[in-house]
Amino acid sequence: SFYQLLAVTSPNALLFILQARRCDNIKQATCDAELEEATPFAYGAGHVHPNRAFQPVFVYNISINDYVNFFCALGFNSSHIYRFTGHCRIRP
Repeated sequence: SFYQLLAVTSPNALLFILQARRCDNIKQATCDAELEEATPFAYGAGHVHPNRAFQPVFVYNISINDYVNFFCALGFNSSHIYRFTGHCRIRP
């Protein structure tokens, strides 16, 4: 659960996370939807559920060849693909 994740976090790191104050580009505290100073739980779009993210149920069965094919489809050349994957082969 999410609480198990917090249990492995050091007390100082947890304190920093909970007390962190984010600033915008003019050095003002970030505000939530009600224009109050935002807490760490107010950041983001609200689509991530920490308990669910800690125990994913859908994992891609992907290999290096899938990545190579993906890079090829994006138009990368063999030197770019080697830089990303460590493999120089290109599949059509």
